[in-house]
This record gives sequence, structure tokens and C-alpha cells, in this order.
Amino acid sequence: TCEKIAYTGVVTEPGIGITSTPQQRPKKILVSQGGGAVGGELLQAVARTTRHFPGYHFTFALGPYAKAELKGQLTTELKRTGGGNWTVAPFIRDFEGELANSALSISLAGYNTVMNLLHTRTAALVYPYRANHEQTIRAEKLEALGFMKTLRSEDLFESTLRQRIEERLQRPYPAARVDLRGAQ
Repeated sequence: TCEKIAYTGVVTEPGIGITSTPQQRPKKILVSQGGGAVGGELLQAVARTTRHFPGYHFTFALGPYAKAELKGQLTTELKRTGGGNWTVAPFIRDFEGELANSALSISLAGYNTVMNLLHTRTAALVYPYRANHEQTIRAEKLEALGFMKTLRSEDLFESTLRQRIEERLQRPYPAARVDLRGAQ
């Protein structure tokens, strides 16, 4: 067996360093699915809630591996629900910068996305990809510390998801910090 010799902190690239709280940021919600190969059900569920948040602008980031038909399905759903408070983007070059200017992130719980969330101190709802158990472990541990809320499949119903979004937008971001300087 291998024992931990010393805790160095989380190993990640240096972040952009944010001091603003989610409540001080523009009323923007970033909805993403990482690379885009999975997670379309999350984006479609969020699309059904946009009409309940007319004061917020939603950006849906599909990712480079999203199926072509997802953009069409998502756009159709967004038009059906009404309101023009949304944008569908195939890819966001400065993802961490976009997070830093968002009041809330709704995404999968991949390692890079979660590290970006911690760097930018962005309020988050995360939906772990069930075939990747480490996403669930990471999300639940960070949820216990107040950094994010884990969504489950039963949370993707419109009324439940609306409530989760409202709760997360109102909750203050924790004062605690995660040591992200493990590489140093």
C-alpha cells in the first residue's frame, strides 16, 4: 500500500484569480457539458427553465465533441420556452474568463471544469457523469464543503431544477478556500 507523505494541494494550472463574489457579477448563467460527448440532457433540462429567469442571460456551451443535432434540439427547446435570454455557443475559448463573469455555472463535474470553478469561485450546480465515478466523489466532497451543489437525474425536472437554480443564486459563496497550488 502507498501512504500519503505530504499534502501538496490540488494539482492544477494557475487560475486567473478572482476576488468578486457570484452576487457581484453580471446576471449571467453559464451552462456547459465539457467536451460535449455527454451531458446533452443537462443542457436540455436547463433550457426548459430559462423562462423562469428573465433577468439572467444563459450561455449554453456545447463543447467540440457535441453531436450536431444537439444544437438544433437545444435551439428548438429554447425558442419553444420563449424569451431571448440565451445564446448557444459551440465552444468558448476563454472558459475560465467566462466563468469569472458568471453568477452561476451549471455543468458536468469533470476535473478541469471543477478546478476552473474553484479558481473563479463561481457558484455551481454540477451534474456528475455517472459512468465516471470519480466525478460523483469529487462533486459530493466539494458539496459537503459548500462549494457546489450536486444534481441528480431526478433534479432535471423543470420545477426541481428551477428551485435548485434559485437556491444556488441566493446562497453566499463559502469563505473557505481549496489549496490549488499543488503543482508548485
